[in-house]
Amino acid sequence: MRPARPFSRLLKAFRLKSARLLIIATLVTIGAGLSWFEPPFILQAREWVWDEMVRVKPRAWDPGLKVRIVNIDEQSLAAHGQWPWPRARMARLVDSLKDYGARAVAFDVIFAEPDRTSLGNIFDGLRRDVPGYQPPLDAESIARQPDNDAILAAAIGRIPTVLALSVEETESPNGSRPLANLPRVEFERRKDQRYLAGFPGAISALPILQEQAASNASIDPRVDPDGITRRAALLYKVGKRTVPSLAAALVLAANGGGVTALTRQPGLRAIAIGSTEIPTDRYGQMRLYDSGSKPGVTFPRWMSCRTACRMTR
Repeated sequence: MRPARPFSRLLKAFRLKSARLLIIATLVTIGAGLSWFEPPFILQAREWVWDEMVRVKPRAWDPGLKVRIVNIDEQSLAAHGQWPWPRARMARLVDSLKDYGARAVAFDVIFAEPDRTSLGNIFDGLRRDVPGYQPPLDAESIARQPDNDAILAAAIGRIPTVLALSVEETESPNGSRPLANLPRVEFERRKDQRYLAGFPGAISALPILQEQAASNASIDPRVDPDGITRRAALLYKVGKRTVPSLAAALVLAANGGGVTALTRQPGLRAIAIGSTEIPTDRYGQMRLYDSGSKPGVTFPRWMSCRTACRMTR
């Protein structure tokens, strides 16, 4: 029969076990606190881990992706002249993409001002800049000439087209241009709109263009404090209205359906566009998972504008 251990040994064992439990409880408490409060150094460390994972294992590239980016490159400028191009030429581009079989078109440039290359605007500029200049046409004849903005408006009315806007951090002294044709966004909880990035106004396209567009949409990136873009907001708040991102609006224009902001506690958990549900953080931002670059590979999602906007003769 074993002799009973002295009291001191029992006390020592109890203290050792208690110390271990205290250390474990402290670590668990610290971990839970860091997870809950998310101090900046923890968030930054998490982003660095994500960056390294994307570098080591980028997203698998899908060669069958049915997206084409029309690139205004040096060859395009050499073929069609300096930028900005006349809106009538942009209209020809839209019609060409429709003929190629595009289901929807999106512009990441903002047509905020009237086209200065419309004939009436050219004559007005010459009158201001050249003393005594008289146009070769009378005012009535000039008024009958085609207006480039009206030509582009007609073209984007023939195919679902998304036009770009850019949000403003401060209210414009003259107020923002009213936004037309924004898609209706349903919120499971209306108060969740407050989690979206909010802005007082936006720089947007001309009203004549907005009226024919499928939607207006934001082209503003969400950049982290270290200068890297790791997320893309799918929805913004401009004034009291909800504005989609260019990508979200293009998916909606191509596939139809509606937009629903799905709730979690607190904030959002996903944005549903038609039948597609896109997971987001509580602020309506999806995390970007880059597929990386592929040297020597002709990426079929790119198309030179020299090819896409060939002019018929």
